[in-house]
Amino acid sequence: EIATATRIGQTLFSGFSERDFRTVLAAHRELPGPEELAALLKQALPEDGRAAVYRYLVAIASADGEMAGEEQTLLALVAGKLGLESAGGGHDERA
Repeated sequence: EIATATRIGQTLFSGFSERDFRTVLAAHRELPGPEELAALLKQALPEDGRAAVYRYLVAIASADGEMAGEEQTLLALVAGKLGLESAGGGHDERA
């Protein structure tokens, strides 16, 4: 999953650094939870940036060809916190 997340990140975000990504992953327990982080991103990013983050999360969640109900629920919560209520219930890849 990390390799998939890295590949998708490099596709969606210019300047995406695998090294920086792995550094963040190593300290993941120190990060805010998904809802809190999404709320912070809502304040820090314009709508197109928030939509790109959401697309990234959807791509990662569906990378194995399936999207579990838990993933759909979490994506719906994150979409709301990002201010992307039109994101199709949390799993619309067109966000």
